[in-house]
Amino acid sequence: MLKLLTLLIMIPPVMFGQQDSVRSYVLDPITVKSGLILEPQTIRKINLEKIRFSDANSLYEIAQYIPSVKLQNNSRGESLIYLRGSGERQISLFFDGVPLNIPWDNRINLGLLPTDAIQGIEITKGVPSIIYGTNSASGVVNVSSMEPRFEGHQGSFSTRIGENNHQKYSAYYTNGNEKTSFLISGSYATEDAYNLSSSFNNPTANPGNNRINSYFKSLTGYAKLKHLFSSSASITASLSYTNAEKGVPPEIDVANPRFWQYPEWNKLSGTLNGDLRIGNGNRSILAYTLSITKFDMQIDEFTGSDYSTINEVEINDDYIYFGRSIYTYLYGSNSIFKFVLTNQYSDHFEGFLSSNFSELKYSQNLFSGGGEYEYFDDNVKVILGLGIDGLSTPNTGDKESGENIWDFSINSALLYSFDNNYSAQINLGRKTRFPTLRETYSGALGRFVPNPELKAEVMNSGEIQFAAKFKNLTTDFSLFMNYLNDGIVRVSLPGSQFQRVNKDQIRIIGFELTSSFRIDENTSADFNFTYMNSFAKSEDGSFSDSLEYKPNILAGFNLYYNLSQSLTSLVELNFVGEEYGLKEGDIYFQKLPDYVLANFRTGYNFNLFEHKSELYFRINNLFDNLYYTKWGLPEAGRFFRAGFTFNFK
Repeated sequence: MLKLLTLLIMIPPVMFGQQDSVRSYVLDPITVKSGLILEPQTIRKINLEKIRFSDANSLYEIAQYIPSVKLQNNSRGESLIYLRGSGERQISLFFDGVPLNIPWDNRINLGLLPTDAIQGIEITKGVPSIIYGTNSASGVVNVSSMEPRFEGHQGSFSTRIGENNHQKYSAYYTNGNEKTSFLISGSYATEDAYNLSSSFNNPTANPGNNRINSYFKSLTGYAKLKHLFSSSASITASLSYTNAEKGVPPEIDVANPRFWQYPEWNKLSGTLNGDLRIGNGNRSILAYTLSITKFDMQIDEFTGSDYSTINEVEINDDYIYFGRSIYTYLYGSNSIFKFVLTNQYSDHFEGFLSSNFSELKYSQNLFSGGGEYEYFDDNVKVILGLGIDGLSTPNTGDKESGENIWDFSINSALLYSFDNNYSAQINLGRKTRFPTLRETYSGALGRFVPNPELKAEVMNSGEIQFAAKFKNLTTDFSLFMNYLNDGIVRVSLPGSQFQRVNKDQIRIIGFELTSSFRIDENTSADFNFTYMNSFAKSEDGSFSDSLEYKPNILAGFNLYYNLSQSLTSLVELNFVGEEYGLKEGDIYFQKLPDYVLANFRTGYNFNLFEHKSELYFRINNLFDNLYYTKWGLPEAGRFFRAGFTFNFK
């Protein structure tokens, strides 16, 4: 019934037509974004040029360009991000308006999400608009796909090779006419292992230079069809598929490391996006998103590092139904009203070899609704949003179901432009993040002790931002503060186990500086620096309890230089410092080594059969530094990539 409700409340707009729900539309003389993005929240953008220069194999690798982001690979083999000290479960990830997070755990392995069909990425920090729905307490990362061409065709083919049998092949093609267009893309990537730094010296835990069990393989496909019914109605349908398998490098210097492999990691999603412009003057827009996702994952647990004897097998199947409707109305010439309804229902089935794969069923329903008002004139923009979020868990495996949870959300923003070059902005908000089914009820193959008493987290946040634009320089400076009530953290238990518990209050305060500078016609640079002070409230009432994997300092620097019209180069520097983590079996936090990562890329652009092409070469971790994003998991040392891209029109 809940699945049907999710779709039915969103279906009426389908009868009128569709278009992508993250687009810009003109209502009289005012341009507004009728889908998810709503100014003037603090938004950072990563454009297509940076995505291509990254030579990224996955969305995880692109995330290095996001200021205030810390990347981490965990002991489950998942590639995750932290944004301004907030964990991956507090950040919502969207692809064309559809959540990427799997509700069972409210996270997704970014290392298995390809980049081939990506057009751009927009990041909203702090408590975002109520448009984004539940569980977006600390920010949103919204990924948009390429737009199909309505006139003529365009395409690209690329290939890349590297050490340890690293291979990647990808292509896309788009074509269309004045009414209908389509885009298709696909990729295949594989790697046998990654290199460890030459500074690593623990042959007992990891003999040889290659990291144990660090292979991966993925096959992806994406298709998008767009049809214009009229100037006020259109439809976009898309289908995405990922089929992957990978190993999980075991933790080092722990009593009970995981010896895991993922022989199956499959994700299939179908999506409809659209809008209908209503009335004279196009003063109203009804936009919506519908999607159905099937996610299958298998974990094989082995008895030792030779990966020859299976100890346990876990099979997971998820079915996710998502719908959102957004009504936008331009009132007068200075006001915009938005009303939104969002619903997401999911079923999670899991079975274990030890129980003859007898299935346990977990279900949850997430609901969000509310309204938002925006006022704007030449110098001032004001936003105020109010919403209500709800969670129900009708099925919780072999455990008693919890009670329904309801809470409210607020987002507000005030932007004042002193002139065309200077502006100031204040954002304030409150948002709830519900505990996931896995956090509350799962033992994670004996690694965690379930805690059915977990409460929802409540994020209260504020930010002051100053921005300036000059001829060759843009810069902004932000002061931010987050108070997380009942924050969910993990604690160490006897027997090398963990449990998730609520901390009374967690406080994160800090500042962020970002700048882009065009030095001359051949040289430009991007710079970002973030300082954070993150502590939980201790028994004496002071904020002095340490928190894991929330570094005090994050910094990045990218230098782009064109040696000639054909030859380009890029230097990337990233620094992480003053970070603490909890080792298995220890009750005290220990400081991780600070590290600097340096990458270098050079590319040669030329015409092949009168079409733009590029040969490129990249070195990552140029100085072969040994570094950890999480205790017990050394990251890749120096490695090389070389590739070729052929574009045609």
